[in-house]
Amino acid sequence: VAATDDARYTCVAGNGYSNSTEDINRNPRSGQYTASENVELIVLVPPHSPNVSSDYNILHIGGTGSTISCSAWGKPALQVVWKYKTTQDEVKVGKPKAQTETDQKSGQHIRFTNSTLFVPASSLSNSGLYFCEFSNDAGALLTSQVNITIVASPVITQLAS
Repeated sequence: VAATDDARYTCVAGNGYSNSTEDINRNPRSGQYTASENVELIVLVPPHSPNVSSDYNILHIGGTGSTISCSAWGKPALQVVWKYKTTQDEVKVGKPKAQTETDQKSGQHIRFTNSTLFVPASSLSNSGLYFCEFSNDAGALLTSQVNITIVASPVITQLAS
């Protein structure tokens, strides 16, 4: 069975004799009796063929952020949830559809928009492993991880004399 096999199918069976009158038809030409039943086949395909990519993996604080994209294929339509692990290994979950989370320290926004995520380089706390989870009625799939590292620029604390 392939994903393209979704359709309404009719099963027809018959013989020359029948003593039932339910859903039985007699062909006047051949004299054969046939019965038929209509069935709809719906093929479900779990998420597969994931792809994850990012603009940049190392960001300088205060610089340009990075956009991460992920994709997969499945049937019926896939739901996507963004997740990431910080250096403290806590897992944070992004919401499906267009959502925004505000970084409490910087006021910058991490934007979750279906299968695209924008990570601002506004805070070291945005460093971590980012991945997305696809799911539908047939199953779920985690993509591979993208490691985003945000580094601070060096600061001169003491001048040599």
